[in-house]
Amino acid sequence: MTSAYQEAQKTAQIPQEYQRLAALMECAAAGNEHCFEALYDALVPRLYALINRILHNRTHAEEVTQEVFLEIWQKAPLYRAERGAVLSWAATIAHRRAVDRVRSVAASAERDFTRGLEEYRESYHHVDDALAAFMDTEEVHHALSGIPREQAQLLTMAYFGGKSQREISDETGIPLGTVKTRMRAGMQKLRERLEGTRER
Repeated sequence: MTSAYQEAQKTAQIPQEYQRLAALMECAAAGNEHCFEALYDALVPRLYALINRILHNRTHAEEVTQEVFLEIWQKAPLYRAERGAVLSWAATIAHRRAVDRVRSVAASAERDFTRGLEEYRESYHHVDDALAAFMDTEEVHHALSGIPREQAQLLTMAYFGGKSQREISDETGIPLGTVKTRMRAGMQKLRERLEGTRER
């Protein structure tokens, strides 16, 4: 009997919660910050949980949750109780924002991959031209020993380490533009040494 009574109490509380949230939303829509704070406290646990289930990343989930409540604050005057409960309305915003973040992160990762691949190719197309006929590692090492050390270091990281120019810049602390300049100059010297070796 106690269990049935408690269940009945919970059921009775549902309309009360809907009414309370609707009242807080109406009050917040009028610009009352205290009402919005109360609305935030009531909604944030459930909205954050929903967002985090989609993103699986606490940092992104926290950021998106703040974006959601900013949108709720801005759009509060547009809410209409007859169109649905406050929680459903807010959850729709949260879901859309979370999905947008997933797409944004995926697009950013793809852009980073594409940019890295382009830099990798840029680093290597000179290497391919100059070294296609000189795949003997010892020969290349010998040729590298005859060019300036700062150039040889970068070419070694790119050719033997498989690193992009941006990765080399990040690891060495050398500006990306300087890395590109040194690698171009180094490749020219390396080409000359390798071609000289082949002619002999």
